[in-house]
Amino acid sequence: MTIEQAGLLDEIASWATSVRLDDLPTEVVHHAKRSFLDFLGVTLRGAHSSIARQVRHSVARLNGADPCSVLGADLHLSPAHAALANGTAAFALELDDGHTHAHIHPGATCIPAIVAIGEWVGSSTRALLESIVVAYEISCRLGIASAPELCNRGFHGLSTVGVFGATAGAAKLLGVGLESLRSALSLAGVNAGGFLENTPSWLDAVRVQVGRTNADGVLYSLMASEGIAGPSNLFESSRGWSQSFLGRQLDRSLVTGNLGTSWSMLGTYVKLYPFCRSLHSAIDAAQSIAQKHEPRIREIREIRVETARDIAEGFSAQRWSSPLEAQWSLPFAVAITLCHGSPHFVADTSTYVDDPQVHDLAKRVHVRESGECNCVWPDRLASRVTVLLDHGTHSELVITPRGEPALTLSDSELESKFRKLTVPVIGYSHAARIAHDIWLLDEDRPMMSLGLGSLRIIEDSSSSHAERE
Repeated sequence: MTIEQAGLLDEIASWATSVRLDDLPTEVVHHAKRSFLDFLGVTLRGAHSSIARQVRHSVARLNGADPCSVLGADLHLSPAHAALANGTAAFALELDDGHTHAHIHPGATCIPAIVAIGEWVGSSTRALLESIVVAYEISCRLGIASAPELCNRGFHGLSTVGVFGATAGAAKLLGVGLESLRSALSLAGVNAGGFLENTPSWLDAVRVQVGRTNADGVLYSLMASEGIAGPSNLFESSRGWSQSFLGRQLDRSLVTGNLGTSWSMLGTYVKLYPFCRSLHSAIDAAQSIAQKHEPRIREIREIRVETARDIAEGFSAQRWSSPLEAQWSLPFAVAITLCHGSPHFVADTSTYVDDPQVHDLAKRVHVRESGECNCVWPDRLASRVTVLLDHGTHSELVITPRGEPALTLSDSELESKFRKLTVPVIGYSHAARIAHDIWLLDEDRPMMSLGLGSLRIIEDSSSSHAERE
């Protein structure tokens, strides 16, 4: 059977099984290291969140003596349950990486499944990198090919698309052959699902959904290795994945065109702020105004945020009752930036969610639709922030938020984010060691040498370790 005759699923699986680290471009391998570093940082800090604790406690009741680390906790679980716990923690803070055009967060939806399988089978760090590359590339390509219909029809790409990446990465690391990897992907697609709803009351459930996506990736890879098969025409069938979730066939060229020579995964962004990505350009604009002009809060009469229609309609709430709600409010994001500086980490939202000054300023933030921002949506998440003072006006337009590939963070800036997230909760020495080791992942060492299971949360997160940053 030629490639032209093969189904899309066969072509994806054939490529995934052929990937070898020595054949990958240097920038792709380095990007995988950066992705793993960012994933570990947000997951270790996310493990301190209430939702991550609740999920850990729930699944711990079902496990005995198990081999896989729960990051940040003195706990080991089965591969599927560890992937569930770590996936939930990875998505708990709104700080994990993403891909604007694919509408997914590949780190949170793929890496926990890969880490769980890697620990279970005793993989090498080189095999870990190979699997991250496979998972990211498949997720990003399928996400791009599924936009915008997937979101418009109410389905969440993190589970409906991300499950393919989690499964492919886990199966790759498990070392299955072509037929088993194809079957694993088919099982993932047949059982995919998840609603896209971003209102605050849904957010805990969505975080668990990401954890479940990783658990499913582990299970489907193991099921396929035992001989359970799925349909080969998953994408082409009239009642298959494409027609059911998109109402159309996938553009095959977007999924497999130049696969292995052109890399969609290089389009992932890094988050600097614990807010929905749609808010980041407004935060950058507000930060620029604060740094250039240092406006006095009491002299601000009004703040206008002009942005794309979808952002204006979904994120304009001037009131919030919890940190989760605040993370989805443009008025809060802009107000906290002008009052206290850029909200780098989730602790900032928790600290200032009841701040009277922030609440008062947020009442003066008015969000409206902008034609100039609509013109570049959804490829770019542009926002213009205008601060009207008693004497004068300051305005900044940001087309591309920091952290996108066009404005990427340097390695040192990414490591700084990692340290700021992890030093307060695991201590300086552990944070420094793991950061050092991640840049050396392409050396042939056992995954166990990373010591992920020894990374314990310091329950008193006000520890003086943070002062070493």
